[in-house]
Amino acid sequence: MRLHFLSIAAFAALLLTTAGCGLFGDEEGGRVIVRLTDAPIDADAVTVSLVSFTVIDSETGDRETVPLEPAADGINLLDYQDGLTLLIANNEVGIGRIDQFRLQIGEDPTITVGGVDHDLHIASGSSSGIKFFLDQSVELNGDDTFDVMLDFDANESVVATGPEAEPTGYVMTPVIRPTVTVNEVEVEVSGSAADPEGA
Repeated sequence: MRLHFLSIAAFAALLLTTAGCGLFGDEEGGRVIVRLTDAPIDADAVTVSLVSFTVIDSETGDRETVPLEPAADGINLLDYQDGLTLLIANNEVGIGRIDQFRLQIGEDPTITVGGVDHDLHIASGSSSGIKFFLDQSVELNGDDTFDVMLDFDANESVVATGPEAEPTGYVMTPVIRPTVTVNEVEVEVSGSAADPEGA
């Protein structure tokens, strides 16, 4: 009888464990968290706005745009260096599989150098969207969390035009290195590409 009792207890524990992993039931979706950080640059400010963040299942064509926090509008990237981060999205989603995500940057970034503001022109296609590709798709089963840290390297992203001593303008080609984790387990990101069509 003792062995029989132990086997029932073990089976009950197994049910509780697997239920937490989403193996029982058909619940989909989870929580998407997006944060931003930056690398140093010799400027007073580099200000950008993030317009949208979309998670995508390319196999089915399903996609869901995650609402952004108000802080995503008018971000001075230089405020988020040396380990400081900015929360730009934290919302539940209904999509059950993700293998890509897309970030759209606003079309009116600026750079401040020596106390003077300058327009920062974004390279063609980048403002309409940058798509990032996961090495492997991830499944979200209700309680899962898809966490993205966007390392926006302003130093590599911004290039001055004209003479080095007296630039005539500035151009941004966004260099963003994302780190993605699902339930604190890192997922490799294989690459990115400008997505001018929003496809």
